[in-house]
Amino acid sequence: MCIKNFHMDQWLFAIPLCHFLYDCCKPYQSVYDQRKANHTNPYWWGVEHFKPLVDKYKSETKCTTIDVDLLLHRLEPLFAVDQLLQRTLMAAMSARNIEAMIASQKIAPEVCMANLIFFLKWKEISEITLKEKTAACIEPIILSIQELQNDLPNER
Repeated sequence: MCIKNFHMDQWLFAIPLCHFLYDCCKPYQSVYDQRKANHTNPYWWGVEHFKPLVDKYKSETKCTTIDVDLLLHRLEPLFAVDQLLQRTLMAAMSARNIEAMIASQKIAPEVCMANLIFFLKWKEISEITLKEKTAACIEPIILSIQELQNDLPNER
């Protein structure tokens, strides 16, 4: 069942607190851990303690276009505090909203790629729009990676 005016994004603001209370991460600390770098694991996405809520949000927003710009404008200041928030936010997005999330270039490229791989693998993107959506998602990811490379100091 699809809910037309679904305004349940307020719970997203509690995610950092949940991450800290469940000891998933610490404020302002990197979450990169090569031993656990597995995007198929709920731990990597930061959803292992509240996956049913994430799945419910994704399911109930699959027929609704979220105002991604507003959502990211409100959540972006928390990305530095909770390094898992980007991952959890992307895990909660339905296929309908993923293109706008990636196009925003506010989500780390590795998180965008992992999310795109999930949608392609589980065929959450319809066969009809597969090529168009994939191309539309890959371009902003490449631009984000290029910007990251430009920000690195030249080493010679």
